[in-house]
Amino acid sequence: MRQPSAGKEPLAVGARSGVRIRVARGGDAPDLVELYRQHVEYHQRLARYYEVEPGFDWLAFARERILGRDRAVLLADREGTLAGFLYVRITAYPQRVRRRLRFRFWRRPSPGLPIRPLRWGIIEDCFVAEPSRRQGIGAALVSSAGAWLAERGVQRVELSVLTANSGANEFWGRMGFAPFRVTMWSGGEGDATSRGG
Repeated sequence: MRQPSAGKEPLAVGARSGVRIRVARGGDAPDLVELYRQHVEYHQRLARYYEVEPGFDWLAFARERILGRDRAVLLADREGTLAGFLYVRITAYPQRVRRRLRFRFWRRPSPGLPIRPLRWGIIEDCFVAEPSRRQGIGAALVSSAGAWLAERGVQRVELSVLTANSGANEFWGRMGFAPFRVTMWSGGEGDATSRGG
């Protein structure tokens, strides 16, 4: 698979913000960790299930996201300071299952519904740091993710957003996204999005 164009021209430049959008490199992992910490802290105020395990290896997590196959971390870079990020990956249906023969690996589709094969993009995380919001950075990240996917022949894009996150719901609506499936919660602890008692 072709690797992301890490050292080439930026994917986009935010007109109002002076921020360039680029694909993350391995050396960006420590700065990405700080943004991911802010991202999780933000969501912890909205939903009780965002709890981080003690001793979690943030650096390994960030490196895996940057260096994995069929995925990219896009960074909003303002003169060497990261203002935000977006993590996008490509998935498929049916999934390919690896089987090991005596001398080699081979792949075959896993059993599933009789639906024609699909490939689509998933935006898993998108975050802009507080001081850099409302400057068009989020829109530039989303536009760049669409371009990254289109280069790989992927047009359909999905994402999930908390119902309690009204600002994010409004943002994604402006970006052209609309609800088509509802995920429901039953955890025995009351409202999943409540942080109160």
